[in-house]
Amino acid sequence: MSAVLELMAHFRSFRSIDQIATLSRNVADLKAELLEQVCEDFEMVFVKGEVSARKGMLSEACTVMDALGDGARARLVTWYCNTQLREYRQVFRGNDEAGSLDNISRRYAWLKRILKVYDDEHIGIFPLSWKADEMLVKSFCDGTRDDFKGILQRAMRKEGGKSLDVNLLLKCLQETLDFEHYLERKFSADVSRENIILNKSSVHQLSGLTFLNQSENVN
Repeated sequence: MSAVLELMAHFRSFRSIDQIATLSRNVADLKAELLEQVCEDFEMVFVKGEVSARKGMLSEACTVMDALGDGARARLVTWYCNTQLREYRQVFRGNDEAGSLDNISRRYAWLKRILKVYDDEHIGIFPLSWKADEMLVKSFCDGTRDDFKGILQRAMRKEGGKSLDVNLLLKCLQETLDFEHYLERKFSADVSRENIILNKSSVHQLSGLTFLNQSENVN
């Protein structure tokens, strides 16, 4: 497929010729068909719980997605992240008690279990260059940070923040720092540290606790 796409790139300036235009449309249709087929195959394998048995096929499918370009890779990785985090979001966003600050350690433990599944069962599926595990963590961190910003905003609007427990906030901060250190250790082998999604600024804002510094501005 990659050879076909490279060849078509050479003919891009000749698309005004009917035969070239037709060929270009056929290639575009083939790309779209392959993209949908790979996504469908992934979804079917994961739903049926056949990942271990079909890992080789999934890995080959990723090679196809590589040839289809950045958009195809991004779509598949985004689907994977959403699939792995679906239950987490349902549990912690659909229940005020589960999603409260008291349960921040449960959130971090949940991600550790997800990463263990990745390491034990999914690590051979995606090319290492895709950094699928890092993207999975980034998706978790972005969503979790937003969750806690929302919690803190609501708390600040309620009685001017008087309901906030300072000891609980300090506990959450320490647990977040511990979680940061865990992630830094886990990804320390990554040579492109400037690209790792859990850089200092993103991790320190993970739980939304740094939002307390701006709490006076919340209406």
